[in-house]
Amino acid sequence: MKVVRGGGEVDSDIIGMVVENSRVPDVVEGDIMAMIASLRKGASRLSGLLRSKGFEFGPMSSEVMRRSEEMARQRIATFPQGTYTSREVLDNGMEFGCTVRIRPGGGEPRVEVEFTGVPPQVMESINTTLPGAVSAARSVYVAVVDPHADYNQGGLVRPLDIRVPRSTILSAEKPAPVGVYWETTTYAADAVWKALAPGIP
Repeated sequence: MKVVRGGGEVDSDIIGMVVENSRVPDVVEGDIMAMIASLRKGASRLSGLLRSKGFEFGPMSSEVMRRSEEMARQRIATFPQGTYTSREVLDNGMEFGCTVRIRPGGGEPRVEVEFTGVPPQVMESINTTLPGAVSAARSVYVAVVDPHADYNQGGLVRPLDIRVPRSTILSAEKPAPVGVYWETTTYAADAVWKALAPGIP
């Protein structure tokens, strides 16, 4: 989902969904609109700077992403190939598994993270959302690929495939409540770390 569509139009439906799920809707909506405004201003100033030096923003950003992806795949190519698993147990006794497959060969080195046996979402705030689980896996991936790399979704994380079953405590959907975006997300990151430990100490 994109808050701002390709033509620059703000998607009011998405903003409405976010605001509806907040205890401080006015503040959240103000924050979102302020971020959009700042990004637009930043993009305008950066584009102007690049043009003054004879460059264009589109090709430059594409090259940054291309180099990021190339660097990530080169790093993954040095990892030991294999399938690594772990189990994570929550404080309330719930548990789930994590399988990480490292595929350094075949022309396109990649990493696959799959969360398995995840309990269905519950009417308690132990749930997290799909973006929470995705961000957990990505944070570990970036840490092992290059913790100092400039993050960009279009290149650096392109070799990463993340699979999470729907409507679980790692991918809760309305009307299930969610926590403050940290506890179960942290469990998800721990599961990926534990799975990778034998292969990438």
